[in-house]
Amino acid sequence: MSFLDLAKQRYSCRSYKPTNVEQEKIDYVMECVRMAPSAVNRQPWRFRIVSDTEGLQKICQCYNREWIATAPAVIIASIVHNEEWVRSDGKHHGDIDIAIAVEHLCLAATE
Repeated sequence: MSFLDLAKQRYSCRSYKPTNVEQEKIDYVMECVRMAPSAVNRQPWRFRIVSDTEGLQKICQCYNREWIATAPAVIIASIVHNEEWVRSDGKHHGDIDIAIAVEHLCLAATE
């Protein structure tokens, strides 16, 4: 599949099957995230995979959307600000770096 075809197929899912996501699929997606480029290769991010009932319920309390209550797993992306690269003019790159990593995640999941 070409990159353009892959990009065209990506969408924001709001309807989920009531089954667990296979560990090998999660591992693959997270390996694609690991390969995402970042400024000075700092990779200033942490990803947390939540699939247990208690954790998913806590997420629903923080993010009250109907569709997320049916997700079998959620991946939370966080910037680690004290690890991000900062240009000499003061521009922090964590927001750019994590956006690239999350897009890798989305495209890998689409694939």
